[in-house]
Amino acid sequence: MSIAVMTIVRNESRYLPVWLEYWSRYLPGQDIYVLDNESDDGSTDALPCLVWPARTDGCYDARGLVRAVSTAQCRLLQQYRTVVYTDVDEIICCHNRSPIDQILQTPGPVVRCNGFEVVQQLQREKMPVNWDQRPLLRQRGWWYPSKRYNKPAIARVPVSWHVGFHTCGNPDTVQSDRLVLVHLHRLDFTTVRDRNIRNVKANKINQESLKNRWGWQNWLKESDLRAKWNYVSRPAGKLQRIPRWVQEVV
Repeated sequence: MSIAVMTIVRNESRYLPVWLEYWSRYLPGQDIYVLDNESDDGSTDALPCLVWPARTDGCYDARGLVRAVSTAQCRLLQQYRTVVYTDVDEIICCHNRSPIDQILQTPGPVVRCNGFEVVQQLQREKMPVNWDQRPLLRQRGWWYPSKRYNKPAIARVPVSWHVGFHTCGNPDTVQSDRLVLVHLHRLDFTTVRDRNIRNVKANKINQESLKNRWGWQNWLKESDLRAKWNYVSRPAGKLQRIPRWVQEVV
């Protein structure tokens, strides 16, 4: 199979094991790539995949992330026919079949997925996530469809991503409703709160990103994070139950 998957990380001890375990079901480690943006928490040590160094300006640099991923994608496209990129808190799945099979059978130079956001309902789901439990999503019950996460994640040509990887400048993208992109960022309030505290303490957020509020959710203090926790990315559908099949594969 001429296909590779990749992500980029910096100190992602929670999301990275989930992402890597998922894709390791379908691909050998030699086709899974983690771009390591100067992690220092041990989360990228001795991984059963290929780890490439990457460097951006601080713990969140929106343009730097796009540059690093685009450079790696172009390099991989010299070796693979299809390259899949997702953020480390995103999983691409497919009902009743391997996501790799579906990806390979979906034509088009750039393919967009069908996006959904999982959100911990703080009044209904009071317990923090147990990150060691599998399947992970059995611990959460709600998500909503979000066109913001219909990301151009699958490519057979270089992608001109915009900041955040939500959209791109390529005119010939194809939408696949069978490929579901599950965004897990708000799976667990406690995890996001603690990471934001570390980001603020590190004081290494890129100034251009701060000025433009790119990735603003990555540095909100707890009171603001709680107030904005249930924000809905527009346009979006109504909150709905996560299908059982999704809960079983993630």
